[in-house]
Amino acid sequence: METQLKDTTGDLFSHMLVTDTGGAAGAQSVCEAELFRQCRQILDRRCEPVHYVKLTRLALGEMLGKCRVDLSALTTAVRLAVGGETFYTGDDVLPCHSIGLTKWLIAEESRLVPCANDIVNIPPNYEQALTSTVNTVARMPHIIDKFGLGAERHTRQVARGFLQEEHVAGWFRNRWPTLFHAPENQHDTKAPCAHDFRLEINGEMVGFDVAPNASIKPPRKPDTDYHIFVEQQWIESVGRSDLNMMSWCTGPQWSERHHPSRKFPMWALFVRLNAETNSWRLQDWRHQIPAAA
Repeated sequence: METQLKDTTGDLFSHMLVTDTGGAAGAQSVCEAELFRQCRQILDRRCEPVHYVKLTRLALGEMLGKCRVDLSALTTAVRLAVGGETFYTGDDVLPCHSIGLTKWLIAEESRLVPCANDIVNIPPNYEQALTSTVNTVARMPHIIDKFGLGAERHTRQVARGFLQEEHVAGWFRNRWPTLFHAPENQHDTKAPCAHDFRLEINGEMVGFDVAPNASIKPPRKPDTDYHIFVEQQWIESVGRSDLNMMSWCTGPQWSERHHPSRKFPMWALFVRLNAETNSWRLQDWRHQIPAAA
């Protein structure tokens, strides 16, 4: 049976006739190597991950025009052919079930994400350490010792938290200055705040909290939109302690009783932020960042 297919954004692919998944009788044969090459060219032009079904349709449209093909088999081939020059996001990162180019994962200007690994390393920064010290001195009298640690241990824990928060906030501020916003209590040292910094996503202010990796939520800690989990790493070769951003999750996924049920790799967030700053077609992305509530 012949049918016309719709693009995920709603545009009708009237130039392409395909067989349904029930059979491929009379379907035109397609050179898979040429199809994969065409897919890579499309990704190179768009400079954003594309859902593998949509990518296959776009490539076939450019290759064959009006034709009859076995779309089901070809989309599966495109998805399974990922490797080397391309990556597949699966269903745990953003945007879901999409294909991109691995060269975007290089730390160069104009590339999509700033690192190839899920873990992001942040080296020590003097100015950020100084800012965190000022924050510790100003806010320390108003911070409650929730765990009964005693004065010295409590002070060290608070100072460590401010140090980590400022380094993470500074990392985002340097890379996405137009999206970055300070926390709501920046000028009020007595006021509590659930987030450590904010990013403007989809025209809304979204709060981010920085927290130790593999930790449960502290007692009575207010909810926020998203949490970024970090770890300290001692680097023997240079004799210093760096901060690593490990992963992130939505606010409801982190509680006082258990670890987050689902964490996302850092580069998934970077893809979303670059989509904002580069004014890409956001209708394909708007609902793909996990809901905070």
